[in-house]
Amino acid sequence: MKEIRKVVVHEAAMEEILGYIKDNGLRPGDKLPPEREIVKLLKVSRSTVRAALSALEMNNVITIRHGSGIFVASLSGVLLSQYSSSRDGQENLKLVKHVANARVMLETYTAVEVAKIITKDQLKLLYDHEARENAQLLESTNGDGPAIPNLNLERLITSFLNNPLLHDFHQEIEATWRKAFANINAVPISLAARHHDHLEIIKAIESGSESRIKKAVKSHLATTISSIDKFLAAEIS
Repeated sequence: MKEIRKVVVHEAAMEEILGYIKDNGLRPGDKLPPEREIVKLLKVSRSTVRAALSALEMNNVITIRHGSGIFVASLSGVLLSQYSSSRDGQENLKLVKHVANARVMLETYTAVEVAKIITKDQLKLLYDHEARENAQLLESTNGDGPAIPNLNLERLITSFLNNPLLHDFHQEIEATWRKAFANINAVPISLAARHHDHLEIIKAIESGSESRIKKAVKSHLATTISSIDKFLAAEIS
């Protein structure tokens, strides 16, 4: 593990711990250094390390057994690819594709379920949200530029189901999505295409048609998935 600056949030500590697991070839059941040693290695506060360990435990990457130590619980490919400093371009491309496919499944389900219960006020909220965010993005990029990879509209749709687990899961997917694109220094879609696709998703929810919703959500991510497949094929050949 390498030293990190004290001002960095606990995600940096998570990155180093996950990198340590992968770089040292640890397997489920293997023991990690004790908390006090991790604090010394990273030169950060104990509270920062505890926050990082707690987050990793919540993601079932580690198990903390009080009195025994810290153990690897599972090897999450997504998390290890997301945080490991040894990742390469192909790993990042595969990560983006995995997240895109997960998004298709999650966002199709939530949109179909929301369409069954959505109110007129909620529908108006979706249209207003998309118009406002698109205007803000256009202003921030002077009308020309890529869309920042966020899932604000998608998470708003999910919130209508009042399911905290789905909401938290969507937030985790968004964090992985943003980091994955940062790692490959790319953006998923243009502003114009993003706005068009979002409107199609909202209109599909308004229609209540399950087939239309599935088509709109899948189409929104199809370009990203197709581009990744081409990149991967080019690297293999």
